[in-house]
Amino acid sequence: MSSACALFVTDTDQKRLTGVMERLHRRLPHEGGALREGIAGARIVASRDVPPDVVTMNSRVVLDDVTTGERREVTLVYPWDADPDADKESVFSPLGTVLLGRRIGRQVDWVENGAERSAWIAQIVFQPEAHGAFYL
Repeated sequence: MSSACALFVTDTDQKRLTGVMERLHRRLPHEGGALREGIAGARIVASRDVPPDVVTMNSRVVLDDVTTGERREVTLVYPWDADPDADKESVFSPLGTVLLGRRIGRQVDWVENGAERSAWIAQIVFQPEAHGAFYL
């Protein structure tokens, strides 16, 4: 994987998500595989060193739908904070899984309700690490 395409995951996010995935795997062994693979292939960086254009946990991002041109803001959250009505997307959802570690300007592709979807990451409105919130 080239550095231009590399996923970045903070060490804090990696530790937290690994713990969540271990608990989930005991109850639902077939869930979380895509997220586990993404983290395994990611470049793990200290929270203080993550570039500000990378989607981390609790980041609020603007997505531009490739097909419809619709603009949407979502916050990438842990499963217990997910709330679709408030645009809080679980990192375990198909969209959440492809957002983690991606950079502004990247296209993400996922399947939602049986339909293939694609969007560009247009902007990061809020990234905790860029604001000094290293443990959000």
